[in-house]
Amino acid sequence: MIALYARISKKDKRKNSVSNTIENQMFLLRSYVSDNDLCSDNESICEFVDEGFSGTDRKRPAFMKMLACVELKQAHIVIVKDFSRLSREHLLVSELREKYFPLKQVRFIAILDSYDSDSAEDAGIIHPFKTLFNEYYCSDISRKVRSALEAKKNAGEYAVAKLPYGYKAENGKIVIDERKAEDIRMMYKMRCDGVTYEKIAHTFDMTVSMVWRILHEPSYLGYHVWHRYENEIFLPKKRTKQYPEQWKISRDTENDIAILDKTMLSEDIIRYYGKNHKRKKPRHIFHGLTKCMICKKALVTDRAKKGWLCCRNCTGREKKLIETERLYQLFLDRLDIFLTEETKSRGKESNICEYVKKIQNNLSTNVEREMLLNIFVKKIFVGENENIVIFWRFKR
Repeated sequence: MIALYARISKKDKRKNSVSNTIENQMFLLRSYVSDNDLCSDNESICEFVDEGFSGTDRKRPAFMKMLACVELKQAHIVIVKDFSRLSREHLLVSELREKYFPLKQVRFIAILDSYDSDSAEDAGIIHPFKTLFNEYYCSDISRKVRSALEAKKNAGEYAVAKLPYGYKAENGKIVIDERKAEDIRMMYKMRCDGVTYEKIAHTFDMTVSMVWRILHEPSYLGYHVWHRYENEIFLPKKRTKQYPEQWKISRDTENDIAILDKTMLSEDIIRYYGKNHKRKKPRHIFHGLTKCMICKKALVTDRAKKGWLCCRNCTGREKKLIETERLYQLFLDRLDIFLTEETKSRGKESNICEYVKKIQNNLSTNVEREMLLNIFVKKIFVGENENIVIFWRFKR
């Protein structure tokens, strides 16, 4: 199979289902296949399109599906318009071009960069520099946008993506939504009276997590708050949550946007801002993939029992569901079955068990394990008694 991959960062606003840029990329790729007689009579062509995804994002749906085809040894040629369509991360492109594709015996072609892995002439030094410039382009644009937004925020202007509950934007200014402001004042009063988060959430028809965020929101005291998250430039699409002591806060001197005063804060909220919030434990390798089968909320690392995943939403305490090592072993067992079914459905015979064992033996770090999970798995629902449902990225 020949895999044609196209990507565009922003979705087309027009009525067409596929943007003209995607169409132009696909036209170029199809023409290249036709002009170079790459497709034989019994060979298929599969097109993979990621529309609206950044080149710094490793978890693009079509990109991960294409890698799954490579893992299943179905695709032996991968063609892109240029290196930047595959990724704008230098290390990832270099890893795929120099190690991953050769290991899988896949021919890789970047048309406009004049690169063909089957050509000995394309082993020059210019190609790594091209991928470096692609990564620099993203970091440079990001730095300029950040500087402009930072200047606006420091000047007290509205320049945040999402306003806290209880505020709205009018003419570039933040104003109070009085109807919601009354609810906020009532929540703080109930909390000061000792009412639990669960009862407050039930009273206002909200989730417990939303009530917690509202009751720990410093904007209600009349501040502009930003830099709650940090988007890493060189770690693609990694959005890191900042701790309260790292937030940037400024007082709005022109407009009165205060909904509360400090006397309305409960003691537990005051203590929250007086302690260190830095995370000491790393996230588990199933982060972003695992969901509770009952409430569909994300599973987290158990605070009391090391190496276990739990749900903090179904009950008032942490509900232990499964050990991470056990879940990873169940994933490998299901991967064995999944790959066997995939090869049989295509009339191919191969020793899948040995293939999975080989994968398991070669993955020594959690980073490598997490990459394998993200290639094959879209999400995992976890229930009690090892009731596991895996939704695979690759579909027939």
